Amino acid sequence: MAKAQRRARIARVGLIVVSTDRGLCGPLNSRLLMRCAESLNDRQRGGMEADVIGARGAGPLMRHGANIVARTAALSADLHFESFFGAVTVPLSDFLAGQLDEVYVAYNHLSSALSYEPRIDRILPLGELLREGDEGQHAAGAVRTEYLYEPSPKPVVDALLLRYVEALIYQAVAENNACEQCARMFAMQTATENADRVIRDLRHLYQKTRQAQITTELCEIVGDAARRSSGAAAQTAAAKAAATRLNRSTNPDSA
Repeated sequence: MAKAQRRARIARVGLIVVSTDRGLCGPLNSRLLMRCAESLNDRQRGGMEADVIGARGAGPLMRHGANIVARTAALSADLHFESFFGAVTVPLSDFLAGQLDEVYVAYNHLSSALSYEPRIDRILPLGELLREGDEGQHAAGAVRTEYLYEPSPKPVVDALLLRYVEALIYQAVAENNACEQCARMFAMQTATENADRVIRDLRHLYQKTRQAQITTELCEIVGDAARRSSGAAAQTAAAKAAATRLNRSTNPDSA
């Protein structure tokens, strides 16, 4: 981590993309991957390596021409760091070896219980973060403490800084997971409301269709009864006329 200072020329950039393993969480992944695609287009000439955490991020990035060097899916429910350790070690090792000049992490930041926003934060080099810590130490009233390091400060500080960067990535994964649960809850609530509306409309349509069918059947029954009644009356009248003619033919005196 001794190379944690900003480098004069930024040639290659590493991007750790935190996505989800499952869908049905609204535009959570699509908005984040759109931001990553825009950043990828800006960095295309210099080169960018993408390390994807989650199953939903690799496909869209590959379609945008991203160079995916590591991917991790099937994250554990309790978010053990070991479950995505492989996708984290690759960019960190490349940065320490001088193959990457900057490392960013892309994730969804939870603003509130119902709102989130995609973010891309730089985690390496640590220059700005270390300067913020120094400003806090030199603030008014701050107490400066001397520490003893064994065997020497450099390996201890390097190990601590590495753990610190890993903690930043873990925080991004945990925050993205919280956004996933909130987004899925909101998406399922919206889907339930839409389904209730569709069921209500279909029930109304069914009742209208059933009422129209019953009305048609009643009209057919009434019409058939009317036809039968008129037919019976006509037959009765014809029978009476025939009987009258027969009576006249047999009894001429009755005419």
